[in-house]
Amino acid sequence: MKKALSLILCVLILGALAVPAFAAGAVKRMEAKYELPKAGEVYHDHLYVDTAEPEKYSAYTEGMWYFEGNEVITLLDGDIIPAGKTVYLRIRFTANEGYGIENYQNGGIYILNGKVIDEYYFETGLQARYNSDSPNLDGYEDAPKELNFFEKIAAFFADLFDHIKAFFGSLFPKV
Repeated sequence: MKKALSLILCVLILGALAVPAFAAGAVKRMEAKYELPKAGEVYHDHLYVDTAEPEKYSAYTEGMWYFEGNEVITLLDGDIIPAGKTVYLRIRFTANEGYGIENYQNGGIYILNGKVIDEYYFETGLQARYNSDSPNLDGYEDAPKELNFFEKIAAFFADLFDHIKAFFGSLFPKV
Protein backbone atom coordinates (compact mmCIF):
# COMPACT_ATOMS: atom_id res chain seq x y z
CA MET A 1 0.00 0.00 0.00
CA LYS A 2 2.82 2.41 0.89
CA LYS A 3 4.59 1.72 -2.40
CA ALA A 4 1.42 2.34 -4.41
CA LEU A 5 0.74 5.57 -2.51
CA SER A 6 4.36 6.68 -3.03
CA LEU A 7 4.14 5.94 -6.74
CA ILE A 8 0.89 7.90 -7.11
CA LEU A 9 2.37 10.82 -5.18
CA CYS A 10 5.49 10.80 -7.40
CA VAL A 11 3.35 10.83 -10.55
CA LEU A 12 1.31 13.77 -9.20
CA ILE A 13 4.46 15.73 -8.32
CA LEU A 14 6.00 15.08 -11.75
CA GLY A 15 2.72 16.13 -13.37
CA ALA A 16 2.71 19.37 -11.39
CA LEU A 17 6.28 20.10 -12.47
CA ALA A 18 5.55 19.38 -16.13
CA VAL A 19 2.63 21.84 -16.42
CA PRO A 20 4.79 24.99 -16.72
CA ALA A 21 7.01 23.26 -19.26
CA PHE A 22 4.09 22.71 -21.62
CA ALA A 23 2.55 26.17 -21.22
CA ALA A 24 2.96 28.60 -24.10
CA GLY A 25 6.46 30.00 -23.94
CA ALA A 26 7.51 33.45 -23.01
CA VAL A 27 8.33 35.84 -25.82
CA LYS A 28 11.87 37.17 -25.45
CA ARG A 29 12.12 39.36 -28.55
CA MET A 30 9.48 42.07 -29.02
CA GLU A 31 9.64 43.98 -32.30
CA ALA A 32 7.51 46.92 -33.36
CA LYS A 33 7.47 49.13 -36.44
CA TYR A 34 6.14 52.64 -36.10
CA GLU A 35 6.61 55.68 -38.31
CA LEU A 36 7.98 58.20 -35.84
CA PRO A 37 6.00 61.44 -36.03
CA LYS A 38 8.07 64.49 -36.97
CA ALA A 39 7.84 68.18 -36.23
CA GLY A 40 4.56 69.73 -37.36
CA GLU A 41 2.65 66.42 -37.40
CA VAL A 42 -0.15 65.48 -35.04
CA TYR A 43 0.61 63.06 -32.21
CA HIS A 44 -1.88 60.24 -31.63
CA ASP A 45 -1.82 58.44 -28.31
CA HIS A 46 -2.84 54.79 -27.78
CA LEU A 47 -2.30 53.99 -31.43
CA TYR A 48 -1.63 50.31 -32.16
CA VAL A 49 1.63 49.68 -33.97
CA ASP A 50 2.76 46.80 -36.19
CA THR A 51 4.53 43.94 -34.43
CA ALA A 52 6.66 41.08 -35.73
CA GLU A 53 4.48 38.40 -34.11
CA PRO A 54 0.92 39.74 -33.76
CA GLU A 55 -0.33 36.28 -32.82
CA LYS A 56 1.78 36.46 -29.63
CA TYR A 57 1.77 40.13 -28.61
CA SER A 58 0.59 43.60 -29.55
CA ALA A 59 2.01 47.08 -28.97
CA TYR A 60 0.63 50.60 -28.77
CA THR A 61 1.87 54.14 -28.17
CA GLU A 62 1.54 55.26 -24.58
CA GLY A 63 2.76 58.80 -24.19
CA MET A 64 5.10 61.35 -25.71
CA TRP A 65 6.84 64.32 -24.10
CA TYR A 66 9.78 66.70 -24.33
CA PHE A 67 11.61 69.12 -22.04
CA GLU A 68 11.29 72.90 -22.09
CA GLY A 69 14.14 73.91 -19.78
CA ASN A 70 13.47 71.92 -16.61
CA GLU A 71 9.76 71.54 -17.33
CA VAL A 72 8.32 68.35 -18.83
CA ILE A 73 5.76 69.04 -21.56
CA THR A 74 3.46 66.04 -22.12
CA LEU A 75 1.86 65.82 -25.54
CA LEU A 76 -1.80 64.90 -25.54
CA ASP A 77 -3.65 63.13 -28.31
CA GLY A 78 -4.04 65.66 -31.14
CA ASP A 79 -1.15 67.95 -30.11
CA ILE A 80 1.34 69.16 -32.74
CA ILE A 81 4.89 67.87 -32.35
CA PRO A 82 7.30 70.79 -31.81
CA ALA A 83 10.30 71.45 -34.04
CA GLY A 84 13.89 71.09 -32.87
CA LYS A 85 13.14 69.06 -29.74
CA THR A 86 14.32 65.74 -28.42
CA VAL A 87 11.03 63.96 -27.92
CA TYR A 88 10.45 60.82 -25.89
CA LEU A 89 8.00 58.14 -27.01
CA ARG A 90 6.70 55.21 -25.01
CA ILE A 91 5.47 51.99 -26.57
CA ARG A 92 3.84 49.33 -24.41
CA PHE A 93 3.84 45.64 -25.34
CA THR A 94 1.04 43.35 -24.15
CA ALA A 95 0.96 39.58 -24.43
CA ASN A 96 -1.93 37.80 -26.10
CA GLU A 97 -3.71 35.00 -24.27
CA GLY A 98 -1.45 32.00 -23.71
CA TYR A 99 1.80 33.99 -24.00
CA GLY A 100 4.00 35.94 -21.65
CA ILE A 101 6.46 38.73 -22.32
CA GLU A 102 9.90 38.59 -20.77
CA ASN A 103 10.86 41.90 -19.27
CA TYR A 104 14.30 43.37 -19.86
CA GLN A 105 15.55 41.99 -16.52
CA ASN A 106 14.82 38.43 -17.70
CA GLY A 107 16.51 38.78 -21.07
CA GLY A 108 13.71 40.41 -23.05
CA ILE A 109 14.87 42.44 -26.07
CA TYR A 110 12.77 45.41 -27.14
CA ILE A 111 13.17 46.55 -30.74
CA LEU A 112 11.66 49.55 -32.50
CA ASN A 113 12.24 50.07 -36.23
CA GLY A 114 15.18 47.68 -36.23
CA LYS A 115 16.97 49.33 -33.28
CA VAL A 116 17.40 47.84 -29.81
CA ILE A 117 15.86 50.25 -27.32
CA ASP A 118 17.62 49.88 -23.98
CA GLU A 119 15.50 52.41 -22.12
CA TYR A 120 12.47 50.81 -20.51
CA TYR A 121 9.06 51.79 -19.30
CA PHE A 122 7.75 49.65 -16.46
CA GLU A 123 7.98 45.91 -17.12
CA THR A 124 7.01 45.55 -20.77
CA GLY A 125 7.50 48.88 -22.45
CA LEU A 126 10.22 50.79 -24.21
CA GLN A 127 11.02 54.47 -24.07
CA ALA A 128 12.75 55.82 -27.17
CA ARG A 129 14.11 59.31 -27.79
CA TYR A 130 14.73 61.04 -31.10
CA ASN A 131 14.97 64.50 -32.67
CA SER A 132 11.62 65.74 -33.96
CA ASP A 133 13.27 67.37 -37.02
CA SER A 134 14.79 64.11 -38.31
CA PRO A 135 12.74 61.24 -36.88
CA ASN A 136 15.13 58.31 -36.68
CA LEU A 137 16.69 56.34 -33.86
CA ASP A 138 20.35 57.18 -34.43
CA GLY A 139 21.38 56.80 -30.79
CA TYR A 140 20.57 53.09 -30.64
CA GLU A 141 22.27 49.92 -31.90
CA ASP A 142 20.92 47.79 -34.72
CA ALA A 143 18.94 44.75 -33.60
CA PRO A 144 20.89 41.48 -33.62
CA LYS A 145 19.96 39.07 -36.37
CA GLU A 146 17.65 36.33 -35.18
CA LEU A 147 19.22 32.90 -35.66
CA ASN A 148 17.43 30.21 -37.64
CA PHE A 149 17.01 26.68 -36.27
CA PHE A 150 20.32 25.32 -37.61
CA GLU A 151 22.27 28.39 -36.48
CA LYS A 152 20.83 27.94 -32.97
CA ILE A 153 21.98 24.30 -32.92
CA ALA A 154 25.47 25.28 -34.13
CA ALA A 155 25.66 28.07 -31.52
CA PHE A 156 24.59 25.64 -28.79
CA PHE A 157 27.34 23.14 -29.65
CA ALA A 158 29.95 25.89 -30.05
CA ASP A 159 29.03 27.23 -26.61
CA LEU A 160 29.07 23.70 -25.15
CA PHE A 161 32.52 23.06 -26.64
CA ASP A 162 33.81 26.36 -25.19
CA HIS A 163 32.52 25.38 -21.74
CA ILE A 164 34.13 21.94 -21.95
CA LYS A 165 37.41 23.48 -23.09
CA ALA A 166 37.32 26.00 -20.23
CA PHE A 167 36.54 23.24 -17.71
CA PHE A 168 39.45 21.03 -18.77
CA GLY A 169 41.70 24.07 -19.06
CA SER A 170 40.99 24.91 -15.43
CA LEU A 171 41.94 21.34 -14.35
CA PHE A 172 45.41 21.59 -15.83
CA PRO A 173 46.68 25.14 -15.32
CA LYS A 174 49.56 26.32 -17.48
CA VAL A 175 52.84 26.42 -15.61
